[in-house]
Amino acid sequence: MGLIRKLKGLNRLSRTAWLVLGLICVGVVGYVDIITGYEVGFSLFYLIPIVLVSWFGGSPLGLTIAMAGAVMWGVADALAGAKYSSDWILVWNSFIRLTFFLITVFSVEEAKELDREKNFSRIDYTTGAAL
Repeated sequence: MGLIRKLKGLNRLSRTAWLVLGLICVGVVGYVDIITGYEVGFSLFYLIPIVLVSWFGGSPLGLTIAMAGAVMWGVADALAGAKYSSDWILVWNSFIRLTFFLITVFSVEEAKELDREKNFSRIDYTTGAAL
C-alpha cells in the first residue's frame, strides 16, 4: 500500500477523468498486445489501469475498466491471429479473464477498506486526537 499512498494526489482527478484515463490505458495495452502477437502475455499490464481506477475512481469504474480489459484482450487475441479449435474457446478465455479482473477489482476494494479502517484506528473517536 506504500505506492498507493504516494499516489494520493491522484484523488483530485474526477471520476470521469479516471474512466477516460482507464479506457485509454486499456486501449494502449491492447494495441501493444496486438502488435506483439498472442504468444506474449500482457495480463499484468491490463491489471495496472484496473487497479488504479478501482482504487481512485471506485469499484463501479473499476468494473467498467475490468470489462473493457477483458474485451480488449479477446479482441487483441483475435486480431493478433490466435487460432482456436472452436470459437467458444475465445469466449471462454474472455470470461475467465473477466473473472480474474473482477476478482482484482473486489480485492482492491477490500484493501482500500482495510486501509481506511487502519487510518481510523489511529484517531481517538471521542477527541479526534491522533494516537
